[in-house]
Amino acid sequence: MEDQSGKAIHYDTLKRDVDSNRRLYEMMLQRVKEASLTAAMRDSNAIVVDRARPPLKPYRPSLPMNSAIGLFGGIFLGFGFVLVRERIDRRISAPGEAQVFLGLPELGVIPADEFSLPSGVLDRLHPRRAAPLPPQRGPKSPLGDCPELATWKRKPSLLAECARTTLTSILLPAMMQIHRASSS
Repeated sequence: MEDQSGKAIHYDTLKRDVDSNRRLYEMMLQRVKEASLTAAMRDSNAIVVDRARPPLKPYRPSLPMNSAIGLFGGIFLGFGFVLVRERIDRRISAPGEAQVFLGLPELGVIPADEFSLPSGVLDRLHPRRAAPLPPQRGPKSPLGDCPELATWKRKPSLLAECARTTLTSILLPAMMQIHRASSS
């Protein structure tokens, strides 16, 4: 019996250990659940007053505003490009500009002879011309339509008058110097 009573005492001891371990396990499991709930539920100071509603149209980008900015920006950049291009252009394209750029007196202006230029050259010189002038009718000279003979062939024309004025402005200062040298 002694054997049996020793086994019963040992059994009771083991049973108490199992029960205490089970309670300890259940208590630890309860704490783990509480900790996970506490982590999931963060404490916040915010209170929901009204539920959020999605907007009817997007806040950004604003198509009319972006279009207006693009339009005015394009106009501004185009205007700036034209101004810069005009400031950089150093070509002499109008009467009087040679005197400004080079500091030399202008002797005269001779316009392009429309009848002696090949077709297409005058269009490049004057792109805004509405229609070309009709060719002059008359007898053709054996020399052809040379621009050098324009003053002779068309005496009352604008081209002939401009050539005579330019020639006078070239020869007159030389004649004045010869006259001054002979009078002194």
